[in-house]
Amino acid sequence: MWMCGLVYGCGTDEPYEAALSEPISVRRDDMGVVHINAATDADVYYGAGYMQASDRLFQMDLMRRRALGRRAEVLGPSMANDDELMLRIGIRRLGAENEAMMRAEHPESVRLVDAWVRGVNARIDEVLAGDAPLPYGFGGGELDYQPEHWTSAEALAVGKMIVFGNANQIQYDLLATVLRDYAPRAFEMPLLQPLRNTFILGPAPAMAASRAPSTPATRRAAGALPDSAARELHAFLAHMSSLGPGASNNWAISGAHTANGRPMIANDPHQPLKSPSLMWAHHMNSADADGTLDVVGFGFVGTPSVQLGHNRHIAWAATTTYPDMMDVWDVELLEPTYAWAISKWP
Repeated sequence: MWMCGLVYGCGTDEPYEAALSEPISVRRDDMGVVHINAATDADVYYGAGYMQASDRLFQMDLMRRRALGRRAEVLGPSMANDDELMLRIGIRRLGAENEAMMRAEHPESVRLVDAWVRGVNARIDEVLAGDAPLPYGFGGGELDYQPEHWTSAEALAVGKMIVFGNANQIQYDLLATVLRDYAPRAFEMPLLQPLRNTFILGPAPAMAASRAPSTPATRRAAGALPDSAARELHAFLAHMSSLGPGASNNWAISGAHTANGRPMIANDPHQPLKSPSLMWAHHMNSADADGTLDVVGFGFVGTPSVQLGHNRHIAWAATTTYPDMMDVWDVELLEPTYAWAISKWP
């Protein structure tokens, strides 16, 4: 199929920066994977946004509402606890700060996010105008509402929510604090320490000269748990239940050990099985024209780009990123400028 793509195309009066430079070619293969070919990187992102919204608009809307703490508006009071959690974490604020930082430091990257959002909104415009059917979920049954336009900050907020859910260790931090303050002898167990004094990074002169990891905290006298501790801990865990800790794994094999000489990478992000899936498969190709992209794989619904996939040169995967004792070491700051930069790091 062909998508609209005149310089002032897609039924709008907006200039080129908000539309497409040339028509986009979209093909769906026998496995249902969408293949998008365009003249520029921005155009191919526009097509990816349009097609993801064509396939998953209701799911995208729920993902965005969760990130913004707005699911209870359409799903009812049962979602109020999770909405409150997202508002406390500040996912919406983090998405806005991420967008501002990208516009200041990586304008070329945020332009691709902008293009993706314009593609999403182009599909929403078609739905609102009646030129495309209202997707299942918005109308009928208990729900009856219309899709809303997206912003780049909201797309980035969805990504922040996914990263937080796959990397949070608040429960572990709380456990460490309770043990440190009220049961220091239990804290000496190897639960929160590496099995051996080693680092996850490879050997380097600076690393070899550094000292072995110390114990996580200074020993102190045990205090008395407050009478309300058990009740408050249960309430906290219930509040955090929707973002409970998970796991993941991946492995890679060098091409030296494969029959065809090519390396292999395998990944299990341990995401729950749902219908529709949390992932959306697609292929973006602008490299055959004037762009730089030729990438295929899976993206988390509600976000632009490919989070698990490959291009012509490299493959990548996604796993949880719990920090642990072996990720941390002492660094002596020699220049005040460096200290300032680290303190400003988001």
